[in-house]
Amino acid sequence: MLRARHLLRNGQSVARSLSTKTTANTRLLRPVWSRYEKQTNHHILELYKTTWKETGDPTWPFVIAMKTPRSTKLTNAMVRDAGLKLAPYIRWRKFLDSAGPVEIASRINETSDPTTFPSIVKVPTWALGYLLTFSVTNPSEAQAAVELVISHTLSCHSHTKSPVLLILSVHALADYKVIDPLHKIVELFLDRRRLPSQYRPFMQALSRFPPSLENNAVISTIVEKMHKDEGKIPEDVYVSLLQSNSSSVPLAQRLERLLLVTNTQITPRLDHLFFRVYTRHGATTLAAKYLPSVFQLASLSGPDGAVSFPSGPATSSGSQFKANLAGPPQLGSLSKDRPSLVPPGTKSWTSLLGFFSSSRSISADQLVELFNRVRKSHPPTTISFTVLMRALVSRKAYQRAIETWHEMLGEGHPIDIQSLSAVVEACTLAKKHWEAFYILEVVAKNKSDGGTARSTLERGVRLNPSFLATFMKSLALSGRPDIAFMVWDHAELLYGVTPDNSMLSVLLEISREVLKYETTFAGFWASLRAKRSSSHTDNPFSSSSNIPDRDEVVEGLRLRLEHGPRKKHKSTGLWGDVPAWQKATKVCYHAVLGNNPRLLRISPPATAIRSSADDIHRHPWAELIRSVGGPSPANEGFQDVDVDSPASLARLGLYPLQAYPKIHPTKTTFHNLISLLGMSGQASQIPMVLAWMKELGIIPFERTTAMALIYWAEVSLRAPLFEQFGGEGEYSKLLKWLEAWVGEGRMPGQARMTRMSKVIAKAREGRDKIRS
Repeated sequence: MLRARHLLRNGQSVARSLSTKTTANTRLLRPVWSRYEKQTNHHILELYKTTWKETGDPTWPFVIAMKTPRSTKLTNAMVRDAGLKLAPYIRWRKFLDSAGPVEIASRINETSDPTTFPSIVKVPTWALGYLLTFSVTNPSEAQAAVELVISHTLSCHSHTKSPVLLILSVHALADYKVIDPLHKIVELFLDRRRLPSQYRPFMQALSRFPPSLENNAVISTIVEKMHKDEGKIPEDVYVSLLQSNSSSVPLAQRLERLLLVTNTQITPRLDHLFFRVYTRHGATTLAAKYLPSVFQLASLSGPDGAVSFPSGPATSSGSQFKANLAGPPQLGSLSKDRPSLVPPGTKSWTSLLGFFSSSRSISADQLVELFNRVRKSHPPTTISFTVLMRALVSRKAYQRAIETWHEMLGEGHPIDIQSLSAVVEACTLAKKHWEAFYILEVVAKNKSDGGTARSTLERGVRLNPSFLATFMKSLALSGRPDIAFMVWDHAELLYGVTPDNSMLSVLLEISREVLKYETTFAGFWASLRAKRSSSHTDNPFSSSSNIPDRDEVVEGLRLRLEHGPRKKHKSTGLWGDVPAWQKATKVCYHAVLGNNPRLLRISPPATAIRSSADDIHRHPWAELIRSVGGPSPANEGFQDVDVDSPASLARLGLYPLQAYPKIHPTKTTFHNLISLLGMSGQASQIPMVLAWMKELGIIPFERTTAMALIYWAEVSLRAPLFEQFGGEGEYSKLLKWLEAWVGEGRMPGQARMTRMSKVIAKAREGRDKIRS
């Protein structure tokens, strides 16, 4: 701090010559870099550092300095050193501290008076950088901040700072797996003047997305552009892409072809990475061509099993790679008569196990035998154990997976959340539901420590919502959706887990799936009994004021699950004493409205003229009456309601009466919600849901738009005569509103609508199953 003050007193401004500012501000901002390094993605920090050193632009260290607590005097000095005016900085800093990206974007887009709020052209670059780096906390905010950057880039045509903002935009989208604006960002990045060093951070940001055809195409475009501009791609770029989350078989194949086209020497490290990508995705034929190189690497492993990759090019490996492209070795060549090899290192052995696990020609018994054979030379790791457990579950060898789990646990082998998930899934799909719960009670019981709930395994690994989402899905697949609903109700009590988007999406899927049970005799009889038992209560959705004890919940689960051999459970489609779709829909509404109260002021863009597709057949004159008198207002229950009041939530029937702070709806969440509304005869609410999506800045999938229009047609289209003479219909209103919102290019075509119609018909026939 004394050094910084000394520099400021001497007036060594950031806006001076490059040599002066590099020396002065490196010392000034050194504590800023080190403090920030512990708080965020190191790729973003490296991007700021590199850009600053290459361009001398004080914007980027200034963005970091804004987050570091400083005195007012020092902050003002930093503003002047960055070449900024103090008054606009203070004004913008108040906006950034008081409003999030969604509100800022909304105010910029809606205002027409630049004196009240500046236009997008006048938004300073440092403010956009601060928004992307520090203010984004959910998918909606990520999309809003990125849309601001896109508009700013198109408006001001900045060729110096735009690439950095676009790279930050990709990181913000990758944090929440939002892919929608990615193509536009790539287009702008390639259109702007770039530094050669900016290709690599851009691809590092892209590689954080999960594998998808869209992301593969984007990365391939960037790689080919980089090759065209720079002539040769460094090996560490290939390594970074192959090690990333986005590595996939199509991407690896494109990189292989690029290696051949550029005549790049293939190193053993690349051989090993290509092998790992192919084995992880089950491409056994493509992985086979790397087996000789992997075995050669295994023979080079040291006594501790570590492999030291040679730094220079491997000529023999490269020629072998090219030869194998023409005809890869067959798996049959790895027979028992093969000469014995030096036992592979831990990483190589895990890759080989993954390779054999992905080959369907190898049975579950052979996998276990292979696993046990190597245990003496290479004790199992948590990763290799998890690979084996997942392979056994995927082969439906549930009993073998359970036996292997108990054997490894008895030997004191360390476990992790992935192997635990595998054995719980195996027990559940084998219809040993109580055994699955017993395992969780033994190793993942929610323990209280000073009143703070913690859910930990014996080795300190915490359970998470993704684990429970997988558990709920396997319970539904095994015929016990009622238990899946109980897991949702008591997730926090049992395991200290607060529901998030993944759990909500699975809940909506399960609720849609159990609709088919309502038409069965068991479902009808259960619904009749539920109505009789609930007719004496005023509010069937409100929770009891008595919080259940954990032991009571566990005992209730045990009684439900311990059926005798003659007492087979029959699914009914109920969640407690209420149809599952009702509770699931209201849970979703509770989460969306509770976290976004401003949505209560939104009105639907169109209104249904009938309650369901069957309404017109039951009441043939209803359409004529509605055509003359106009549709009745929909969604009145959502108007003027204080969502923070438990009493008002009870009046709405929202269940359960608790907050869902971790649920920030995404495209997938709304897709599953619209699907449930359509299947449960609540298509009249679809326009309101779409209006919420627009307000939150969530652009729907094309398949979501198609599904919404198909369901909406059932409750909004009138007879042809009425459509012709009755003015603009409600279906046309929603259609035009959607096109104005998402754009003509994102509207579904005839082929998409036809495919979606078949999907809906299949779901209504009960042939659409939950995917495991």
